[in-house]
Amino acid sequence: MNKLIEMRRIVLYVLLFCPFYLFGQIKVSSWCDGYWGEWFPLTSVKVAGDYSGFTLYYNNDHPSQFMFRFQIDSYKETTYKERKTNRKEKKWLE
Repeated sequence: MNKLIEMRRIVLYVLLFCPFYLFGQIKVSSWCDGYWGEWFPLTSVKVAGDYSGFTLYYNNDHPSQFMFRFQIDSYKETTYKERKTNRKEKKWLE
């Protein structure tokens, strides 16, 4: 029983502290017209999105004032049945 409690404690520590440590280590930069911009940590950036795309924007800005946006124009929502059959047949979604 003590081993189970100890294992739960270790998993809890990993789940709580590891994401914060990793999030602080990620830095991004931009490339425009052959020039790289300055590297900055992702702690000042928020991400919003769904399956059809995502947007990166600064903490104090509105999402419409994004710094990077990835959007799929012809995104087709799939049903649960289509996803299940594709997984069984090991096919890609098209």
